[in-house]
Amino acid sequence: MKSDKGHLRKSHQHRGDLTGEYAFGDMGQLILLVIFLIVWIADSFAFKYSTFLTQYLSNYMRVPIALIVLVISGLLAWAGLKIVFGETREE
Repeated sequence: MKSDKGHLRKSHQHRGDLTGEYAFGDMGQLILLVIFLIVWIADSFAFKYSTFLTQYLSNYMRVPIALIVLVISGLLAWAGLKIVFGETREE
């Protein structure tokens, strides 16, 4: 294994143009998870701001909106992975 910063997957070992993972990427995700959970719990039990829309929007409107957002997020994730792993940059 290389002693470089980050980690390369075994399937991408032959790709010299990939530099590996960001050194603090996992820690950043954990910090954002903790912030999300704090805000979510505070809103669910104290502020209750996120539940006011249930009075105005029925499930027949919320489910299609959620599906559209889910499909768009999947397309964005696919496009991002295609950009990173699809092309090989020449050095």
